[in-house]
Amino acid sequence: MRRLASLALTAGAVAIATAACGPVLPPQYVPGSAPGIAKIYNARTPNFAAFHSITNEHFASPAVGDFYGDGPVVAAGYSDGWVRFTNAATGALRWSFYTGAGAVQSSPVVVDLNKDGNLDVVVTNTLGDVWAVTPKTHATPFHVRIGNGTNNNGAFATPAVADINGDGVLDVVETGWDQYLHVWSSRWNGTRFPELPGFPLHLQDTSWSSPAVADVDKDGKPEIIFGYDCDGAPGQYCRTRFNSYGGFVTVIRNNGAIQPGWPRFVSHQVVWSTPAVADLNGDGWLDVVVGTGNMNATMYDGGKQPMDGGHVVNAYTGRNGAALPGWPVAISANATGSPVVADLDADGHKEVIEIGEDGRMYIMNSAGQVTALTCVADNFNGCPHWLHTTPSVADVNNDGRQEIVVGGEQWLDVYSYNRGALKLVNRGWPGNTYVYNAFAAAPLVTSVNGKATVIVSTDTPTGGRAGALLAWQYPNPLGGAAWPAFKHDVTRSGRG
Repeated sequence: MRRLASLALTAGAVAIATAACGPVLPPQYVPGSAPGIAKIYNARTPNFAAFHSITNEHFASPAVGDFYGDGPVVAAGYSDGWVRFTNAATGALRWSFYTGAGAVQSSPVVVDLNKDGNLDVVVTNTLGDVWAVTPKTHATPFHVRIGNGTNNNGAFATPAVADINGDGVLDVVETGWDQYLHVWSSRWNGTRFPELPGFPLHLQDTSWSSPAVADVDKDGKPEIIFGYDCDGAPGQYCRTRFNSYGGFVTVIRNNGAIQPGWPRFVSHQVVWSTPAVADLNGDGWLDVVVGTGNMNATMYDGGKQPMDGGHVVNAYTGRNGAALPGWPVAISANATGSPVVADLDADGHKEVIEIGEDGRMYIMNSAGQVTALTCVADNFNGCPHWLHTTPSVADVNNDGRQEIVVGGEQWLDVYSYNRGALKLVNRGWPGNTYVYNAFAAAPLVTSVNGKATVIVSTDTPTGGRAGALLAWQYPNPLGGAAWPAFKHDVTRSGRG
C-alpha cells in the first residue's frame, strides 16, 4: 500500500492542496468569484418528522425519463419513504409513490423492466422493500422484500437491472444489509418473483455498495461487481484467510460462483463505495475502480480495534482481480464516495475522480498518479471537513471537454481539468446559505428544453426535515456526457 508521501508529485500539486484546503477562505471560494449557473427551481417536499434511516444523510441521486411521453420527468427518492416524480423544467409534482416506512437511499433506476413499452423505476428502501413502479399507469410490476423489515436488514444500495442468466427476461440485482446478494427474475412464476439459481448468495456480512454488472472476462456472460463488509468474527472469511477484519471487493458470475482471482480484501475498513467499471488503462479489458468506506471502531470487536485503513482508491483488472500497476492510490481520508472514470481533457486517456471523506477531490491518471486535487467542502472553513459526496462528469458548457460537477455543503461547483490544471469555472447557489445538508447524492446532468441542466437531491437539517430538489441550468445545449449520474447513467449500469 502506498504512503501519503506519494501525493507529493510536484511542488505545484502540493501548492494546490495547501491553497484550496487551508483554514483560511481561499480566493476561489469568495462568493461571486466564479460565474454562476442560473437556478431554475427549488422543489421542496413537505416537512416530515420520521426519518427512517441509520445514515442520517441523503444518498439517493435523482434520475430522469420521459415517463408520460410529454417530456422529461425527474424521479427522486426521499428519506420519508416516498419516490416523487416532478416536471424536470419546473419542479412541479406529477405523482408520488410510497415505498413503505423506510428511507429511500437507493437512486432510482429507469428501465422498462417488464418490456411493456412504459418506463419503470426500480427502487429500494431501508426496511427491505424492492419495487418497480410505472408512473404512467401507476402500476407496480415488481415487489419483493428482503431481510426482516428493520433498518438492520433492509436495502441501502442502488439496484442493477440486467439479463443475468440470458433468458431474455430482465433481472433485479441487489446487495443488502441482510448479508445476501440477491438476483430476482422479473418474471412472475405464479407465486413469487424467483431468485436465479445460485442466489441468494450469503456474504457473511452486510453490503452497502451498489452492484454493477458487466462482462469482465469476455465469456459472453455478465458478472456482478460490488463491495461488502467483513467484521472479523470467528468463521468469517477475512478471519480465516487473513486473520483480520475490514471489507471485500468481489466479482460474482451469473451462476453465483466467484470469479477466479476474487474477492480482494481491504484491511481495517469496510467497502461502501460503488465500483466504477471501465477500461481504465486501455488494454481492452474492463477494470474495477473502487473506494472504501467510513465505518468507525465501535463496530469491531467491542470497539477495541482501530478502523485505520481505507485511505486508498483501488483499481483491479476485472478478469482476475490483479491490482493495476501504480494502484492502490493513497489519499488523505476514507474514500467513502464512489469514483468516476472519464477522459477529462480529451487526450485519449482516462482519469479517475474520487472525493475523500475530508472534502478533498483527487484526480488520478491510469498509472495511479495524483495529477490534481482541491477542496470541495464549501462551508467556508476549508478542509479537512466531513463530506461523502460523489461527482458527475459531463460537458455542461458545450466546449467539447468534460467538466466535473460536484455538490458540497451548500452549493454546486463545476471544475474544468486540462493536463493537471484544475479550475473552478462555475458555481450554482441554492439561494440561502446553510439551509441544506451536505450534498451526499451525486448530481444528475441532463438536457431540459434543449439546455444543459444539473439536478441535485438533498434534504434540510433536522428539526422540520424536508426533501429538496435543486436545479440549475446553462444557456447552452448539453455536450457529451461521460458519467452524468451515479453509476454512470439513469439505468445505473455502473460502467462507462
